[in-house]
Amino acid sequence: MWRMDSGFWELMFPKKCNYQNILIMKKLLLIIILIGLGVWGVRSLGNGEESSKVEGERTGRVIYSFGLVSDSHLNNDGLAKAMELAKSAKVNRVFGLGDWTEYGEIEKLSLTKNIFEQSGLVYEVLPGDHDLANSRDLGLSARSNFDTVFGLEEKSIVESNIQFVLVDNSDIYLGIGDENWFEIKNILLTSPPKLRFVLAHKTPFNPDTQHIMGDGSEEVTFQAKQFLYLLENSKVNELFTGDLHHFARYSSPNDGVKITSIGALSTEKNFQGPNFVIVKVFENYSYEIENIQI
Repeated sequence: MWRMDSGFWELMFPKKCNYQNILIMKKLLLIIILIGLGVWGVRSLGNGEESSKVEGERTGRVIYSFGLVSDSHLNNDGLAKAMELAKSAKVNRVFGLGDWTEYGEIEKLSLTKNIFEQSGLVYEVLPGDHDLANSRDLGLSARSNFDTVFGLEEKSIVESNIQFVLVDNSDIYLGIGDENWFEIKNILLTSPPKLRFVLAHKTPFNPDTQHIMGDGSEEVTFQAKQFLYLLENSKVNELFTGDLHHFARYSSPNDGVKITSIGALSTEKNFQGPNFVIVKVFENYSYEIENIQI
């Protein structure tokens, strides 16, 4: 087995730290951090699939397309650019998966809504955990500010034989509210049309990180396991989530459902750079997921 000799330990923990030792230690720490980030990135991309992968054998023209945007964290210029590109691609609808602000103030959520409105696109927007913070600190219901600006989202939208099921699991303390949980279970247990996509802020599973639904609450962790089981047994073609600031594709533990983390529009904590997703559905209901850099 490889062992570090005494010279290594003297270098890392010298008896007397001089300026040169400190510089060397800083360089070593930087190298270790960069290697760690590289390994994490390779693992995530390795477990995922190519960004333009077509699910099924592609046949015919595009009959429907939609955009997925998330985690702008006040990068409203990036959000506006993504909406512009989505409009140029002639998407039928855009879905937003949360974290438009850092703290969820009404005035900042309103700036985000203005960008969605100005795009002229049909859209539906979910909150993220950051978007609930101000309401909670004011002693209001967590969604109070968000609902004041955006209102309640639809739970199920069906267009061109494609069902979109929107799940608000942004509350890190409560998870999916009881009423919504009951409604979502009923929706998912019905027979789907040609395709069924589920959209949520947080993923209930990721092979490379524990920053998932329920990471701060045992009760929400239990609900996340129920949610994942429901997804795997409800003929869901794909789960799309935000929150992780990283585009990757992978399967659930039992290979019951495919999951795509769509990446982030934020310029912070985002080594992939601002990006979003466009999904194209073809005549035979195969579909293509494309990651778009902005």
